[in-house]
Amino acid sequence: MHYFGVVTGIMTRMQDSPTIALRQTIHLQINVDGMPLFKSSNKQFWPILALIEEDPERMPFTVALYCGHSKPTNTYDYLSDFVEEMSVILEEGFTFNSTSHSIVISAFICDAPARAFLKNIKSHNSYYGCERCDQEGVWSNGRMNYPLTSATPRSDGSFRSQHQKDHHKGESPLSQINIGLVSQFVLDFMHLVCLGVVRKLIWLWMRGPLATRIGSQSVQSISQKIIALGKSLPKNFNRKGRALTEVDRWKATEFRTFLLYTGPIVLKSNLPNSMYDHFLLLHVGITILCSPHLSSHYCDYAEKVLKVFVQNFSAIYGDFIVYNVHSLLHLADDVRKFGPLTQISAFPFENFLHSLKKQIRKPNQTLQQVVKRISEQKPTNSVSHSRPLHNSLSNHSCCTKLSLSIYEPNNIVLSGHDMFRIERIANIDGCTTFFVRKFINKQSLFTSPVDSLNLGTAYCEELSAEVVALSEIAIDAKVVALPFKHGFAAYRLNHT
Repeated sequence: MHYFGVVTGIMTRMQDSPTIALRQTIHLQINVDGMPLFKSSNKQFWPILALIEEDPERMPFTVALYCGHSKPTNTYDYLSDFVEEMSVILEEGFTFNSTSHSIVISAFICDAPARAFLKNIKSHNSYYGCERCDQEGVWSNGRMNYPLTSATPRSDGSFRSQHQKDHHKGESPLSQINIGLVSQFVLDFMHLVCLGVVRKLIWLWMRGPLATRIGSQSVQSISQKIIALGKSLPKNFNRKGRALTEVDRWKATEFRTFLLYTGPIVLKSNLPNSMYDHFLLLHVGITILCSPHLSSHYCDYAEKVLKVFVQNFSAIYGDFIVYNVHSLLHLADDVRKFGPLTQISAFPFENFLHSLKKQIRKPNQTLQQVVKRISEQKPTNSVSHSRPLHNSLSNHSCCTKLSLSIYEPNNIVLSGHDMFRIERIANIDGCTTFFVRKFINKQSLFTSPVDSLNLGTAYCEELSAEVVALSEIAIDAKVVALPFKHGFAAYRLNHT
């Protein structure tokens, strides 16, 4: 185990992104996850990562790095240096370039096994595994189900007093620092929804009980449409989508794209109506919770929609209301506290883990290799503590990092409630101006459980002949335009 330090990492980011240093208070997100290093070995990294919320690049940094042939066995040993440093800097802050800064931990963002490890609680598939309510699970057909949609909520106080003893394995070392062991451990969107619920749905359609399976022709039709639509996904999508037959190799981003964008199109007429309508409940609820604009206005509605999704799950699929499905009931609480799901997900950390792994050049002395390369990035600026610590605009524009262009599929934007196609981009008096044509006669892509137009989702066909000018600040969002019927389904880009 090598400990780099929280403050050292913050200073490095301040050095790379000076705007962070202008902030008096630094808000941190903390992540812990395991990462296998080689296919032929069980050697793995278990880093502690952090991300500064004020960092415009949202670039994580390494706080500590554990290397072994299994996950760390002792939570106290694993977290000792972290807890020691945090207990000081949460209270006293630190100084960078003669300026004092305070530190706040906003949230821990981890998957369910890592959260259980850090909090020293029972596994997520135990009888009292839910981290947000005290519901007792029901063991049925070889899996733990949580059939109730309401139960007594857990609180930070009830957690510290271990009010429900069967939820705990012991005391967490994190109880030594001032954080909420319920309220500040978010239910991560990437693991819970994308890799959890969406993957489970596809599994049920393909390999579940006979009553939930779809035919091979439907599987083939869905797969062909996913691959075809991949050509219409803009630059903001690194992965363009693969066939359902390759779902075991899908990455979290592919499940996200399927849920938020392609699913409502490719599943139409390929799922029974009851399953399709049920999927739309999840699509609508998560779309709202991922959007900064929608979540600030319709969070309560998203919560209700997801509750209906969970309530109807067993009627359609049987006893599969497992931890991930049940936890959808609690997602809206995190959005109310922290903002949209896109701002409190493990996606940035997952990307960083891959870059960490790439720093390994040979199979021997893996920890030493990565430690050396990270140490080379240490800041040159001074730091002090109150006491010592352990260890061209003609065709393209990057308007608000949206990568807009006159070329498909990066040329559709949203301004207010209207959608436009970019025809030309010009620099006029130092300002980026977009010459656009408006889509007219927008229609709803679906009307249940809500009119899609209320989500910024529409079916579009016809363009106006008139070309008008839009300033850069008038553009609210980029639009994902996917071919559908005789036009296309247009979605507000919500995941970035």
